[in-house]
Amino acid sequence: MPISIDYTEEHLSGQRQSAAAQNLYALLREISGPQQILLNNLGTRFLFHSRNDDSGACDYPNRTIELNVREFSRFKYERRPQPSRNQRWALATLKEEAIHYLAEHLGFDRSREWQRAVATELKNANPLREQLFAAQRKYDSSSKEIKLSLAEYAADISVRDKIVDFLHGEWEPGEEFLVDLLLVRDYLKATHNSADAIDQKMQAAFPSTYRLALGFESMLEKEVMKHGPIEDQLKALRAAQSQTRKR
Repeated sequence: MPISIDYTEEHLSGQRQSAAAQNLYALLREISGPQQILLNNLGTRFLFHSRNDDSGACDYPNRTIELNVREFSRFKYERRPQPSRNQRWALATLKEEAIHYLAEHLGFDRSREWQRAVATELKNANPLREQLFAAQRKYDSSSKEIKLSLAEYAADISVRDKIVDFLHGEWEPGEEFLVDLLLVRDYLKATHNSADAIDQKMQAAFPSTYRLALGFESMLEKEVMKHGPIEDQLKALRAAQSQTRKR
């Protein structure tokens, strides 16, 4: 069952809906091949809303990823090395929710090994890690909003929301840490660091978690490759999406 796109409010203009959907399809091609394929194979439903106080959220049991229609409709997608800040924000949001969703699919970010590694990182001060977190948040922030750090997010949400998150298991430091780590790695790629430089910086900034995070990406690849070569599956996926968008 392929991905689908829906909207929570009927009053949203057709122009805004169309712009958000077109930009989402374009940005999906910028996440990793295994992520694209798994999102499609899982029958993921992308649900656009217009709430001002919520950027994105995922509900893996119901195979749903929520996105803000305003964030995905306020730019014209461009395939270039340095896209607009609004486009970078939307891509970062898509990556965040896709990683959360697929990590839950694999049960990765709640594993004891990952949680122990994150706890080790958080109890040890690391200036390089904080420097990279800050640089990535600045790079992926839009023209109107700044991405929150893990600590800022924890301080920003209300006590009631913290209780709800705890009771429903919706927010754990390990989950956010995986997202932030991989976004830092992608930021370093986007700012033209060499592969060796990226590996050295990431290993220094995340000595206990970086290799485990790469293992998460390997797990995604292995699951996808059960059904054939990744490139063949991507070609079939893009052909199917092209036909769907023409209807």
